[in-house]
Amino acid sequence: MKSTHQLSQEILIMLFSSYIGCLIIGYIIFQSQIFIPNLAVFQFVISGAMAASFFTLLRYTTFRNSLAGYFVICIFMEGLLMKSPTAEYILRDILYFAVIGFAVYLYWRYSYKTNLLWNRPLQFAGYFAVLNIVMTVVLLFINNQLPQLINALALNMSISFLVGLGLGIGIEAGNYFIKKLPAVEEEQPIAEDNKS
Repeated sequence: MKSTHQLSQEILIMLFSSYIGCLIIGYIIFQSQIFIPNLAVFQFVISGAMAASFFTLLRYTTFRNSLAGYFVICIFMEGLLMKSPTAEYILRDILYFAVIGFAVYLYWRYSYKTNLLWNRPLQFAGYFAVLNIVMTVVLLFINNQLPQLINALALNMSISFLVGLGLGIGIEAGNYFIKKLPAVEEEQPIAEDNKS
């Protein structure tokens, strides 16, 4: 059984490596623009933080606790990022959070436990891209903005694919670093017979 110290190390490694993987991919492609909240590429910061947190929760806690934790994260992010409390923005954010959560869940449930080690980041990227395409079409249809569909799809698909790829690479890096952690030996009780 792992000690509390070793478990907390693993959790921090997984959380930060997956998030940093996402930020690195975003920074390589879009440079410092990923840190500007008004740009679409800010998704690297937001999606990366939410997905890394939810994946870490799924890996180290029960499914029910993971969902509760993700719900708290979504409420925190909504409060942090809400521009205006209109129905349009709230619907967009709910769909956005649901897509992130569902992509992470699909990856954790169906891809993470496979033996296709370096294929997993591409699968994660695919989950993110496909679900973001669906979300984009739904939002544009609801808001009656279908003429903008091609531009919105191209932008969201490329960004979401790269976010998923960065998260997947970061998770694989986290797994590598966790395997390199020194093993903690459990203390053996002193036998009563050896006393002189």
